[in-house]
Amino acid sequence: MVAITNGRDGAHILTQDQHLFSPVLNITPVDETGAGDAFGSASLSALILKNSLQTSLEWGIKNSASVVSKMGAKNGILKISQIR
Repeated sequence: MVAITNGRDGAHILTQDQHLFSPVLNITPVDETGAGDAFGSASLSALILKNSLQTSLEWGIKNSASVVSKMGAKNGILKISQIR
């Protein structure tokens, strides 16, 4: 599995059999610092909790959108209960 974040152009998750894509959420970015890390941490958390690849992609997109909507890399990080 490979996850590719592409900034304002969304994110992809690829496996040998699948190619999943999600556009970014429609938000006004304030600070893009930490967006990729936020995506990775949330998408990996989804997989650790035995969720699907699609859910992993959605969690990553939601968490990164929250992070870029605030100033600083940590201020917008969501808890799992907020992502679900």
